Amino acid sequence: MSKPFSALHHDLIQLSEPIRESLTKARYNPPEGSNVSIKSMLMSLLPQTNSQPKPNLSETEIHSQVRDFSLCCAALASSAESTHDQLSWIPDSLSIAANSAFRDLSKAVTHGLSKIGELGFDLGLVLDGTKLVAESMIEVLPSLKSSIKDSAIDRSDDGNEISASLVRSPVAYAVVAAYQFRWFVTQVDYPHLGRLCPLVIPCALTCLDHWSPEVKVCAGFMLGTLDDFP
Repeated sequence: MSKPFSALHHDLIQLSEPIRESLTKARYNPPEGSNVSIKSMLMSLLPQTNSQPKPNLSETEIHSQVRDFSLCCAALASSAESTHDQLSWIPDSLSIAANSAFRDLSKAVTHGLSKIGELGFDLGLVLDGTKLVAESMIEVLPSLKSSIKDSAIDRSDDGNEISASLVRSPVAYAVVAAYQFRWFVTQVDYPHLGRLCPLVIPCALTCLDHWSPEVKVCAGFMLGTLDDFP
């Protein structure tokens, strides 16, 4: 990280407050029959309102907050590409603000990104905004893949019957995770995305195997993006 952890914590609080205010004001009515609140889930990813910069904030704590903030921004920013009722309630202005907030955070977090260094990224050739996206993807794509898989309908042991009772998580979470995944991938250009293919392709295939058309369409988009690369 390029700043002391306490300074990054302060930046996160400052960047999250306008997002929190707009998110709070956004009109949200959960779809009929839905037992989850996507709005509440997104709010939970932002730093606490009464949170003050901590001089002794650990590296683990700040990484967790950066990860959660990145996931929130990804969901909000990706809503501009979705007409699904789990995301269509998000105003365009909030989607734009989230994208801008992530860019601002990327300027603060430019060093100490060890994971992309381990994958062989030449950090001197990677834009600051791409660095944070790529670092975040290494951490969040496995969890997004799990969220998508948890709402898939598994076949029974004999392989012939499908039981909805085997769904472990509401499909709303899979839809949001698929669009978060899509947003992260579209922020990384060639040739850098190639180094992330071992994470991107399994997640895309999990989307493709999902029963929800909205999740599947994200998979098709992602695989098409990879096909466009030389």
